[in-house]
Amino acid sequence: MYHGCAPTFDHQDRVTSLKILITGAYSTGKSTLIAVVSKSLESSGIPVFVLSDSSREINFPLNREQGHDTTLWLLSWQISKERLSKSLGASYRVVFCDRGVPDILAHDLEARRRGQELQSEIALQAALNWCCSYDLSFLSTIDETIPVQEDGVRVADPSYRRLMGEFAAQTAAYLTTCQTLPLALEDRVTFVRSRILSALGYSEGA
Repeated sequence: MYHGCAPTFDHQDRVTSLKILITGAYSTGKSTLIAVVSKSLESSGIPVFVLSDSSREINFPLNREQGHDTTLWLLSWQISKERLSKSLGASYRVVFCDRGVPDILAHDLEARRRGQELQSEIALQAALNWCCSYDLSFLSTIDETIPVQEDGVRVADPSYRRLMGEFAAQTAAYLTTCQTLPLALEDRVTFVRSRILSALGYSEGA
């Protein structure tokens, strides 16, 4: 864990939409969950925007090769995208982050084991503060019965996925509130949808 850092971000100005983070180790169903919940919400007349995984948008070394440069770029890009998403409040009631700043920090914890961690204390503090900017956040844990879905980016080694799951749980502690998701997709959809509707002031029948 990081030491001497406490999130202090003030996000009281964001009232027109919810910024929702789905965090956790890779290949745990985050993108699938977002797709299903988004479709469900939009069918109820609630417009949704999805911010994609920033690590898919760069050519820097990732996973076991991630170091200072990758982490700094990812943090800068992710925060920039999320800042821009605030302007979408008039058009979208829900903005999903398919992974976010805590996920980047989880990989930085892994990089620390190799001596390749983020070297900028200013950037680290800004990232930790940013963790308080999510209105709702959900931690996706590993279902060991589901193997890693290889795609050219993910590490197939299940022990590495477990390690990243541990680090993701650690960085989730910096979120204002983070609820652990059930494993089954149907249960996850119900869990997330109900909390979003409640936060938006809708009844479950919406």
